[in-house]
Amino acid sequence: MHDVTGAVIIDFKGLPLYHRAAMSTGLPLRIQVLKGQGGERNYSGTLNLAQMPRLADCVVGTKVSIQLDLLLNRDRRGRCQATPTIDVTLQLQCQRCMKAMDWSASLTNQLELLIDDEQEASNEQVDTFVLDEGFLDVPALVEDEILLALPIAPLHDADSDCGRDGLNRQTQRDDRENPFAALAALKSQH
Repeated sequence: MHDVTGAVIIDFKGLPLYHRAAMSTGLPLRIQVLKGQGGERNYSGTLNLAQMPRLADCVVGTKVSIQLDLLLNRDRRGRCQATPTIDVTLQLQCQRCMKAMDWSASLTNQLELLIDDEQEASNEQVDTFVLDEGFLDVPALVEDEILLALPIAPLHDADSDCGRDGLNRQTQRDDRENPFAALAALKSQH
């Protein structure tokens, strides 16, 4: 079926709705989570940094890889759960030398999906994620998980050139005479 512009229209006749990015790897950006829907659903694919503006502000280089495996299911009480497994590699700015550094992590978390902010979690110790009008916003979920895992002050390893330079500067500072040592000497004379 075609519309007046010649675009193809596909009628899925009752299949669950989701939206895909153009040329995506099979991972929907929004997944409809229905109350009565049961069973497990698995999704896998890669995400672009352009879909995560808050995370993009933290990244300094162009080397970015974000791979997601997402499991959606229900617990015994019928509450929706999401288990994202995220493998991420980014370039962050080292706070010691201010140069780009690689940062990688493999993250897994189990989240209870809430319909709105007023709904309470079944357990206070469970992490939650609020749906957007019944849809799971996949990039927002992944972005939140990565932002929570980022180091507060990224630093190269101590054995890197950056780490050795920092240790050398600290050693040089320790070798200098303490200016207060002269005052302590004067005080002990009186």
